[in-house]
Formats: sequence, structure tokens, C-alpha cells
Amino acid sequence: MKKIVSWFTVCACIVVTLVSLILTLPMSQENPEKLFLRDQQLQDFELYTKKIEEREIVVGLVKSQQSLLQNLELSDDLAAQLADVLSDQQVTIHSFRTFFGKMFSSTIDPLALSEKIEKIVGEAKLLPLLDQKHIAHLFVLVPNLTLRDKNSILQHIKTVYAKGPNPYFLSGPTVINQGLNEQSNQIKNRLFPLMFMLCFFLLWGMTGKMLPTLVIFVPSLMASGLSLLSIYLLFGSMNMINSVLPLFTFAINASLGLHLLFSLAYSENFNSMIKFKTTPICLMMGTTFIGLISLVVSDLAIIRQFALLAAGLTVLTSVTHLAFAWAFYALFPNTPRQARPLQLFNRWQGLLPPTRLTFWVLTLLTVIGTLAIPSIRLETEAAHYFNQEKHPVGQGIKEIGGTIFGNPNMDIILEKTSAPWSMADLEKIHQLENKLLSALGPHYKILSPNQFLLEANAISGVGRSLPSSLLSYPIILGQILGDTNASYYQDHLYRMTLMGPTLGTLEFTAFDKLVAQLLKAEEPWGPISYQLTGTSYNLKRSQLNLVSILALSFLSSLVVITLSAFFISLQRKIRPTLIFFAVNLFPLLTTCLFIKIFNLSFNIATVMTFSIALGLVVDGTFHLQHAHAHLPREQIWPSVKYPIWASTLVLTLSFAILAMNQFLPIREFALVLVMSIFLGMIFDLYFLDAAIRLFTPKGELKD
Repeated sequence: MKKIVSWFTVCACIVVTLVSLILTLPMSQENPEKLFLRDQQLQDFELYTKKIEEREIVVGLVKSQQSLLQNLELSDDLAAQLADVLSDQQVTIHSFRTFFGKMFSSTIDPLALSEKIEKIVGEAKLLPLLDQKHIAHLFVLVPNLTLRDKNSILQHIKTVYAKGPNPYFLSGPTVINQGLNEQSNQIKNRLFPLMFMLCFFLLWGMTGKMLPTLVIFVPSLMASGLSLLSIYLLFGSMNMINSVLPLFTFAINASLGLHLLFSLAYSENFNSMIKFKTTPICLMMGTTFIGLISLVVSDLAIIRQFALLAAGLTVLTSVTHLAFAWAFYALFPNTPRQARPLQLFNRWQGLLPPTRLTFWVLTLLTVIGTLAIPSIRLETEAAHYFNQEKHPVGQGIKEIGGTIFGNPNMDIILEKTSAPWSMADLEKIHQLENKLLSALGPHYKILSPNQFLLEANAISGVGRSLPSSLLSYPIILGQILGDTNASYYQDHLYRMTLMGPTLGTLEFTAFDKLVAQLLKAEEPWGPISYQLTGTSYNLKRSQLNLVSILALSFLSSLVVITLSAFFISLQRKIRPTLIFFAVNLFPLLTTCLFIKIFNLSFNIATVMTFSIALGLVVDGTFHLQHAHAHLPREQIWPSVKYPIWASTLVLTLSFAILAMNQFLPIREFALVLVMSIFLGMIFDLYFLDAAIRLFTPKGELKD
């Protein structure tokens, strides 16, 4: 009966692994604008979208070195082809003729037509959709399109543009999200399998036999599969936060498997080994679960989801790992229990003796790393994730940002509740816009009702001035903006969008402060209220706080884990509890020193690496403290420290593959993860031992 149950367990685990990996192959990654908004900011964003029917815009740019008339013909031809393949129920196509055609459509003489178009091109600074070097189209998407619809629209645009000989570029939130999705799929479908294969061969090289390799690798891979399947069933797609889960569970289970394998060398059988290891294993699962669950107090919904999933999967995958190992060793009791001797490992043992010098050197590195944290750059602009010289998305951002218009860095919403707008109100707003343009510099444009009307009047020959009559104001504006008019001008609402270069964190902070100061200087506004908002603006402000939120969440998780260890395993002793806290926190602070040295950044991906590293370091710390309390010192290296060293070697070399990717978050994620895991091992193997020797009375030290 036991053999039947064992075979069923092993086969079930293998089937679950294969099914979960196959089912989740088509799963994509989605990072909608609302994903990283805190609860309060999410409410503000929803209020903003109720006031403004926000329509996403994709900009298409085609380079073409021809005369204005030839480029106009090319623009019209491409617009006609695009209209044939795109549904007008989903997208509205705007070209040079759409905006300015009424001003030259009646002109027949080629020379006069060329002169008119040249004049329009010279005045059309807000929407430079045509010149002798390029043509451009604006694709205005209807609200609430699905990701599939948006991707279909982009594919149709690319197909039409690709038919011609000229290079083309696309930009916009949908383009960036599609780029993120493509990068994620490439990593999931190519780099992850390569990483898992390398991990398998490294384990095989360490153990020297196939059976012990399988008993570690299969349940670790199953943990990743279960993580992917959970995300797929619960959410249908991945995002930049929960995509960490498969790596997190794989790392935890690979470490657990190595501890089980090498502990068997000093046990009669699997059951006796489990009895001895029950305490550290349960503590690892329990405290990690408690620490992750503590993150549900976050005001970021995506962090709460990550906490619940990670906590549940830590326990689930650890239990399934133990079940698989029990069944495997029952079927193959002669599985080798000891790794082949490695000369490198034998040399490693004496690298850092557990002395006072080791303790204080590592402590000094921790202090320096802590001091380096404020100077580490914070990267919150998704546009900077793509290489602007090599990646199509990065190239599009660079070309279109320098030719058509830049990023919508902020929307300013003005509301007048007491009465409709008057021309005096609009003139005052015009003065404010001039001050903003003067303060922000030549790289900025303001898309607003006033600016559109000023440009339209300049092109028509009336002069760069506002209409004299309020009655003609909305009529002319409606002719210019068409179906997007209501999103910029209503009887009681006026919107201006500040378009400029993509901003880093420090640049955005200075920009935000400057605009706020200019608006405050114009007060009192009387019955007119204003709000700084916008999709890009809300996302940027939310991400400014995201890293600090994640850091606080990480620290709160570590504190909860430490308190749990204090009450459960450390017998409420202050000294070992402080050592436990330090050995789990210090390596991650030291990692910050190397983040600064290698000019890496804090971003959504790199901050999440600390959660993975914390899980591994806590796991090793529990095993080591349990070993120091119950094993002779000569058994600690081969039975406990060797698995920590081996798992670090396997995971760092495997994760290093991800560092070859050119996508900034993934490359930096891999580098920071490798450094934090490696430093976690250093502190577990050497700092912990040195701290125990330094702060434990000699009479209490175990020989």
C-alpha cells in the first residue's frame, strides 16, 4: 500500500508540474495604469476619469524625405489604408488633412497649394504631423478597450506601415505595455527554461547522481508551476509584481531540497531526518507565512495580492515538496545522500574565519550600504526601461518625443462651478499657460483649448489671439478636436496637458514642485478650482512612494518574522533574537552598497528581490541556529552550511542568466537578486557564527 501511495504521489507531482507549465504558456503580462496606484490615489484617478473621458492616443511616425505635397499624398494614402483595416468603432485616425484639410482642400493650383501647406506647417507647432522629413498619424482609442483589442490595433498599424520602404515608429501607453508584455513572454518562454536547465545541471554536478538531482529539482520546478497556475486561475495574467512568485517559490524549495538531502547523510532514514528537521522547517514555513501575511495592511492592492499568494504558496509548495521527497525516498531508498567532494567548497570553509574581524568588517559594510541608500537613483519611468538605441519601443519614444510631442507629464483640470466660462476667465487661463511655458522651457508644449484656438487662428491668418466672442469659442474648438473636444472643454471644465520629455524621479519632483508653485502664485482663483492629475502624473506620484512602501512592507515582514522566532524558537531570549534580526537584515543593507557601486536603481523589480532574498536567508538562519543548538560543530558544515553554500551557488549562477537581458528591470532584478542571495549566504555562514561566538558566554557555546 505504501508503495502504491508513493508512486501515486510522485506521478501526481510530475503531472501537476507539466500541466501547470503547459496551461500557463499563453499567459501574458499586463500592467494597466491603475496597477500601481495606492487606494487613495486610485479613488482620485477614478474621479478624474469620470470628469474627463480619457482617450488613449497612439502616435505613428513615418520618416520620409520628400516634398510637402509628396508627403501629404503619402499621409493620405496611409490614412486610407489604415481606415480600411481599423474599425471606426474602436479607433479614430487623425492625419494632417483631418486637422487642417478645410484650409487648403479648395485650392487646386499646385503652387498655391504648396504655399498654403508650407504656411500651415510653419505655424502648426502643437501637432506637427507633416513636414519634408516625416508624416505622422494620431490614433485615438475609444475607452475601455481590452488588451487584445489594443494589440490588434497596433498589429494592423504595423502591418500597414511595414508595407512601405520608410522606417516607422510608434509610441503611447499601449505601445509601452505591449513592449512590456513581449519582454515578459520572451523571459518566460526562453530565459526561464534556460535558467531551469542550468539549475538542473548544476545540481547534477554537485550531487553527482541523477536521483538526488531529481528529488531536489522536480518539486522546485513544481513550485514554480503551481505559482504560475495560481496567478493564471486567479487573475488571468501576470504583472511586474506577481511575476516574482515563480522565482520566489523555486528558490525557497531548491534551498529546502538541498537541506533535506544533506541532512539525510547524518540520519538513519527520511522519517528520522524529518523528526530532527521538523522544528526549523516549520519555523521557516510559519514565520515566512506570518511575515508575508503582514503585508496585507498595505494600501496598495497589488501588494496585498502578492502577500496572500506568496504566503499561501510558501506553505503549499513546501508541503508538496515534503510529500514528494517522502514518496521518492520510499521508492528509491538507496538514493545517494552525500554530494561528491568539491575542492572549491573545502577551500571556501576557511575563507572567512568566524572572528571579531569578520564580524566588524561585515558590520562596517552594512553601515556603508545603509548610508548609500539615499543616493541610489529611483527609476519610475517605464519609458526608460527600453534601450532607446536598440529596442523598437525605446526608438519610438525617442523619435516621436523629439519630433511630434513628448510625454503627457501632467493634466491640470480647472473647474468653475458657479457659472459657465467667460472670455475673461479664458484670458486669465491664457496668461497662466504663457507663464507655464516660459518656466518649463522650449521642450514643453501645452495641449489645451486656448492653445489649439490660438494656433488655428494663426494658421487661418486672423492672428495668434483668442476669439472675441464666447459663442464662437466652442464651435471652432469642436471643429479642431472633433470627438475629443469634450475631454478638453466643457461649460464648467477646462483641461490642459503639459507635454514634455520623459522625466526621471528627481526631474519629475522638480517639475511637480514648479507647476504647483506657479499655480499657487496665481491664487486667489475665486470660484475656479484646480487639480493636478492625469494618468501619467498619478502613476508617477504613486511610484514615487512605491519603493518606500515596499521597503516598509519588507521591514515590517522581517520584524514580524523576528518576533515570531523570539516567541517560538528562541525561547524569548534577547541576544539570539537580535542576532537573528541582524543576520537577516544586514546582507540586504549591504546589497545597497553594491547597487550604488554598479550604478543600478531602485525600481519595482529590484525592490521585490529583497523578498526572495529574505525568504532564503531566514530559511538558512533557522537551520543554522537549530544546528548550533543541537549538533556538534564538526557536523554543522557538511549537514547545514554546505546546503546553504550549494543552493547559493546554484541559484546565483542560474539567475545570472537573466542579467543578459537588455530590458532594464529584468537585468537589474537579476543582478540585485544574485548579489543579495550571495551576501545572504556570507552573513549566514560567517556573520552568524562570528556573532554567536562573540556574544555568547563561553560556558554556553556548544563544542
